[in-house]
Amino acid sequence: MASVTMAAPAYAWVVVTKASIRVEKAPTNRCLRLDWKASLPHVETCDPGNPPLPMQWAVESALPDTGYPNVKIKSLYSGDCLTAVSATTAHMLGCDPSRNSRQVWALTGYPGGTEQFYNFGVHSCLDSGQATLLFHDSNGCNPANPYQGWYIVNLS
Repeated sequence: MASVTMAAPAYAWVVVTKASIRVEKAPTNRCLRLDWKASLPHVETCDPGNPPLPMQWAVESALPDTGYPNVKIKSLYSGDCLTAVSATTAHMLGCDPSRNSRQVWALTGYPGGTEQFYNFGVHSCLDSGQATLLFHDSNGCNPANPYQGWYIVNLS
């Protein structure tokens, strides 16, 4: 698993060039994946070992820190970035986090060594607890919600 070290006010530069993004909730064994059209992200059962390309991501610093590392989540399959479209929906769009704040995710620590991905543009946390949605409109991340804790598993 990738480890992110954060120490304010210094930068916590994040570069994970090939990763699997897995849900913390162990019984679910679910990972972030793109659909066959490479446009809609969703969660589904993780593939053991080296996952297929639609389940591979780059998690990299996008903008200067704001108390947390600000990262982009880029698909190695499509080359596009995870983009918050609304407080309940995410799509894949061309990466330009310097112009599109909805592609910038605050990587916040979560209990148990996992991370949470918070989007300031829509004030929502990446959440796998919904049947078809990737967000839970909670106006922030909830450290007690196991569906918001994600492992960044380094595949390189």
